[in-house]
Amino acid sequence: MEQLKSLKEMGYDMIVFGIESGDDAVLDKMNKGYHGSDIVEQLSKLDEAGMHYSVIFLYGLGGHDYGMGHAIKTAEVLNHLSPVRVLASGLSIFPDTPLMEEVRRGEFVEATETEKIQELYTFVKTLEIHTQLDATNVSNMMPVYGQLPDDKEKILAMLKQGADEQGEERLRMRRDSMRSL
Repeated sequence: MEQLKSLKEMGYDMIVFGIESGDDAVLDKMNKGYHGSDIVEQLSKLDEAGMHYSVIFLYGLGGHDYGMGHAIKTAEVLNHLSPVRVLASGLSIFPDTPLMEEVRRGEFVEATETEKIQELYTFVKTLEIHTQLDATNVSNMMPVYGQLPDDKEKILAMLKQGADEQGEERLRMRRDSMRSL
């Protein structure tokens, strides 16, 4: 703790952690080497030291038919912490990656774009902390941004309306047109 406080005094602040998930099954499947309890244990130290940090949530990482559980478990982990910002990114699987090889072998079935938006919706709905949500990078088919909990209802309405208006085919075409992040 003394080292963290010392780092803060030296100006180290606003660290970004790509936790990607708080769901132990997903973390194991993706060989991350840690679990949700480890995230809480380690990032709580930053909270105690008064350091600011952001986390990255990678929705879609649980694959087809697993998004809601993934969203809830990840939000529940974050509800124990105080990140100043949650960066949410939609999973994009690119050619020549290990995950694409799993898709080709039938070991991983990608979530549909609609499922991904529903997962982000469930994640936001389950978050109970005061934080900034930033889901505006190119991987987000429905970009949203705001302060939670103040903007929660507005964000949820935007996600619902956007998914209803866009439709799966149009969303998939946008995802497939991405070449890199």
